Amino acid sequence: MDKILDTKRNRYTRNYGIDLFRIVAMFMIVTHHVLKHGGGLEQVSGIQYTVTWLIEALILCAVNCYAIISGYAGYTEETVEIHYEKYIVLWLQVFIYSVGFAIAIQCISGTMELKELLKAFMPVTATQYWYFTAYTPVFFLSPWLKKFVYQLSIREAKVCLGCITVFIGYSTFAGVFYDPFKLFGGYSFIWLTVLFLVGALIKKTGILNQVSTKKVWIVVCGCILLNWIQKLIIPSQGIFTSYISITMVILAIALLAIFSKIKIMSEWVQRIIKSISSATFGVYLIHDNIAIRNCFIRDQFIWIAYLEPWEIPVFVIIASLIIFSVCVVIDLGRGMLFRRLKIGEWSINMNEMLKGLLGRM
Repeated sequence: MDKILDTKRNRYTRNYGIDLFRIVAMFMIVTHHVLKHGGGLEQVSGIQYTVTWLIEALILCAVNCYAIISGYAGYTEETVEIHYEKYIVLWLQVFIYSVGFAIAIQCISGTMELKELLKAFMPVTATQYWYFTAYTPVFFLSPWLKKFVYQLSIREAKVCLGCITVFIGYSTFAGVFYDPFKLFGGYSFIWLTVLFLVGALIKKTGILNQVSTKKVWIVVCGCILLNWIQKLIIPSQGIFTSYISITMVILAIALLAIFSKIKIMSEWVQRIIKSISSATFGVYLIHDNIAIRNCFIRDQFIWIAYLEPWEIPVFVIIASLIIFSVCVVIDLGRGMLFRRLKIGEWSINMNEMLKGLLGRM
């Protein structure tokens, strides 16, 4: 979660705008998967292609948004330690969904694939979820990344942010010919580390507070337009329509600026946002599980390509909302089960054991 300093009470308070942004980012990821894995994105042509890629021009930045949030929300001007218990809970969550869905789908289909089942029992090493596998080293490096950012002056942090921007810009256009920094289109822990640093540096410098909301919206519209036009002019290339695109990163930062300034005063709305936000990672784990994806999403939305142009955004949003809502309900149930089983307390005890072990080593 993101926290902002309450100078009057000398403590940190939750920024629910960031929680809302996390929800929106995950909804955008679901929408992207409906279009991509669902098969519609490959089948569209004519005016349907134009409309569909206008949607993609906005939502393709969602993974970048989620990664930048982790750096922005995780950075504080405080001494940071590794909280292994957080990773233990995350890993258990990943393991349960990976194994549970693999067994369930194989039982329903009546086929037993031992290789796929073994992969399910090793979610990180077998890359059952590419994002979690790539995020794992970022998690363990995060205390040192935060310490690095903390020790920078504001000016140095801005220079560092500028250098990273140049690096991303170079990767955007160099990526047309080759992958100089081995970013693999953004599907790598190096890319997630870069975005984590971007989020932390933005928090450190406070530059989001220095830009007017009107200018930010102009940037948002400009990035979407560039992404869209590039795909219309050069359909075979993903210069701007890839995770490592400079426009996708700037778009993610601009959206972060908008949502970070949203103030939510109603307590019951805060509770709803907090609950749904806590389930967003579960939404990813459920709907993008390999077994679930192959059974319920892959090529199940080809019909979108044959809708009227005005119907495409309507039905895509409806389909994404249904998937998102079902996954939220399931993960909230998983959260209740974890609390009943006191997984949090158990993971804290494991954390102390690990710290003691590492200390002796």
